[in-house]
Amino acid sequence: MKNVLSKFWKFIVTGTRAYGPARDDSDLDIVMIKEDSMSLLKWLSDHKISAYRHNEEEMYPFGGFYFNLGNIKINIINAYDESDLLFWERRTDALKKIAPILDRGLRIRAFHTSILEEES
Repeated sequence: MKNVLSKFWKFIVTGTRAYGPARDDSDLDIVMIKEDSMSLLKWLSDHKISAYRHNEEEMYPFGGFYFNLGNIKINIINAYDESDLLFWERRTDALKKIAPILDRGLRIRAFHTSILEEES
């Protein structure tokens, strides 16, 4: 899948598969600029792969969708623009530099705090 994505679109991998702690059943979180994700959505449709909209506005303020690829759920998170994508990239990189945070709620709060940028 990464080969297909990187051939056509700019994206980053975030979430526990990027900075841990990932489990065997962890989903794969991918952040893309919205225009690119809409292009991916069309590609999925053309290849008869079903995709479903995210309904969690707080987690996905610019929208997004998910689809299943084998046993892995792929979350596509829309970034508003290049600077928003860069924000996701910086915060993901900062979380990669610290020990994995086991509690999901604490991971989300850490992602959204300025403490991470101070440590980068």
